[in-house]
Amino acid sequence: RAGFALDAPAEWAALRGHQLDPSWRGELEALKSRSGGAVALLGGMAVARPLSSWVILQGSGTVGMLASASGSGLAGKLTAGATLPRKPVAPFLEVSVLGAGRGAPGAFAALGVSLGVRLQLERTHGDDPHRR
Repeated sequence: RAGFALDAPAEWAALRGHQLDPSWRGELEALKSRSGGAVALLGGMAVARPLSSWVILQGSGTVGMLASASGSGLAGKLTAGATLPRKPVAPFLEVSVLGAGRGAPGAFAALGVSLGVRLQLERTHGDDPHRR
């Protein structure tokens, strides 16, 4: 299984008051099984919370479509992980469960453990008062 995720900041004041950093998340997953390959396109929400100055806990929930040569069906993914806050490349460890319901390629659940890096890119906002 291989995947790519993209997070974009979400401005939800209620979550920020609890030291949670929310974001919108889009994911693209490619998987191979005994019955062939499939691709999942998922979207949802992620939250991050600093545990200390050296580790950030993260979690996400996404839903979407899983497509294979034999058809398509609904899929969902839950993740939990930890990141070392380094810029621009931050190492992470993540555990996830990807599951699909009825429909092609059939119902399944897959457990994943990922070790990788997050690329942290920021857009400039010109004269943004939050950056002063």
